[in-house]
Amino acid sequence: MAKAKVLDDKVVITSEVLTNENIERVSILKPSVLILKDEEADKVLYEIATGDCNSITNYGAIFRDGKAVSGICVDADNDEARKNKMKNIITSILVKINAIEEQVKEYLDEAEDIDADVEFLD
Repeated sequence: MAKAKVLDDKVVITSEVLTNENIERVSILKPSVLILKDEEADKVLYEIATGDCNSITNYGAIFRDGKAVSGICVDADNDEARKNKMKNIITSILVKINAIEEQVKEYLDEAEDIDADVEFLD
């Protein structure tokens, strides 16, 4: 299960499942597993990818080495209101990431080994 840590306006989400290797493997075999979709509205809710620069938005996250990082700016009258708004934003994102994480785990548990026999010639 992905977890979030917050320091001031910085958020780090970590996942043991959404590693570079797992994301790359799933993207080769069945990239739709990395997407959370509302089937009734035929709308993509959230998407996960891997890349050189990790980030988090309301619509997707780029994980690098099992981490996604972002800054979140909220307008609030006081510290407690700011924390509540940030908690709501982060909770919405974490729920979606955890749903995709579960899809990835289920898929990898059933997926066949994709190691190909590759010979490198000198």
